[in-house]
Amino acid sequence: MEISNKKLPVEQFFAERQEVLKMWPTGSEVDLEEAFQYHRASGPGKNVAAALQKAHAEGRVLIALRAGKPKVEGQIEDLLCVQEAGADLLPITVDSYSRNLRFKEVENALQAGKDINGYPVVNYGVKGGHRIMEAVGRPVTIKHGSIDARLVAEIGFASGMSDINGNIYSWGLTYNKNVSLLSILKVQQYIDRLAGYYAENGIIIAREQGGGQGPGCFRVPCISLSNTILGALISAGQGVKATQTAYGQGTNLIQDVASLKILRKLSNEYFHKYGFDNVQITTIFHQWQGAFPEKPEEAMGVICLGATTGVLGGSDQIVVKSTQEGVGVPSKEANAAGVTATRKVIDILGRQRMPDSEQLQEEMEIVEAETRAIIDAVLEIGDGDPALGTLKGIETGIVEVPFTPSIYNYGKAIPVRDAYGAYRFLDAGNLPLPKRALAYNRRKIDERSRMEGGRPPYEMVLDDVYAMLRVKEGK
Repeated sequence: MEISNKKLPVEQFFAERQEVLKMWPTGSEVDLEEAFQYHRASGPGKNVAAALQKAHAEGRVLIALRAGKPKVEGQIEDLLCVQEAGADLLPITVDSYSRNLRFKEVENALQAGKDINGYPVVNYGVKGGHRIMEAVGRPVTIKHGSIDARLVAEIGFASGMSDINGNIYSWGLTYNKNVSLLSILKVQQYIDRLAGYYAENGIIIAREQGGGQGPGCFRVPCISLSNTILGALISAGQGVKATQTAYGQGTNLIQDVASLKILRKLSNEYFHKYGFDNVQITTIFHQWQGAFPEKPEEAMGVICLGATTGVLGGSDQIVVKSTQEGVGVPSKEANAAGVTATRKVIDILGRQRMPDSEQLQEEMEIVEAETRAIIDAVLEIGDGDPALGTLKGIETGIVEVPFTPSIYNYGKAIPVRDAYGAYRFLDAGNLPLPKRALAYNRRKIDERSRMEGGRPPYEMVLDDVYAMLRVKEGK
């Protein structure tokens, strides 16, 4: 198979860059030496990795979010609003046209004065990015779900932005139906090599790893943890020096806290195993990514629960949602409200963390055993290479993301919630889970079945899927 985790030779990388920069005319604005100088002049106050390193050392939790507007002025206005509300890392969320390389349609929409659902990084180019960076006072991150974000990364980094999210699991399995996983993996390696080249020149670009959340966040924690750690190992292989392994909020507080603790433990362990001890590793917690209540009061409850979970689990960063998440693209005021509420929860809880308990330890043991089994199996099938192992692992089903649209996803694992809202496997498919973990999952599912009058498990799965929709109705 034509893939490995070896760093792309600089000659091969620069040959590919020539083609990438030709994808749209604004690619001609990218000059790496000028970009390096711009980052150096901006200083650590506008660098994501520096902000995370400082906050981690001080025991502070940073706040980030998503926000994208179709015009430079509107994007600046939104970022200044959430900056004033207390956001530490400011977002650029890319529009859907750009995510699918439809830059001409973006241009037509902008000329016609039509709204699009994000900020078109490529169309506005480095000049537009500089206007944003010079207007704000915090580091800026790039949020996207593209099939090919190479030009987005080139222009974003050259503009002074210092972080971009995603990997093969989130881009390839979660967001796309029939795009080749090999092509998406190569896109990830290109972006990682670009970030690595910046690092070789003294500029640290952070890489937020997606966790293969799946539709409605309906996934067992080991899916997210294995996806995000394997993606991070692939990034480190291309020279990335700052990575954020990610986990998204579920519906059981103890399971979420356990997962965040194991995420940090295993991230550090596997990076050390592969000799990546010089890579900065921090953790990121996403507030609920499923369907949101339409009523602002109910939505704020979800946001505050997410903030509490992130703090109690010891996450370095929390990605905040808004009170308008359930009705459309949020206004700047709605985004600011989510930031303000999350900041208040963080301030109240301070350095509090969830105390140890028998339940927490039990959950941590299961999450660790399941996650470790998947990662080790992927590394084994790839002969120690996480990139090769990822492709082979997805093909054979030893790693997958349930209920995603990708035709390449194995699609045999079926999750269900237990009696207390924690996610379990009704069917683990071909995931190489230990027997004791499978038995634990079965006991928890049987417990719920008994409590609900002996209902068949498949009915519970359907209920859990539809529950994601009923949230919007406040039920």
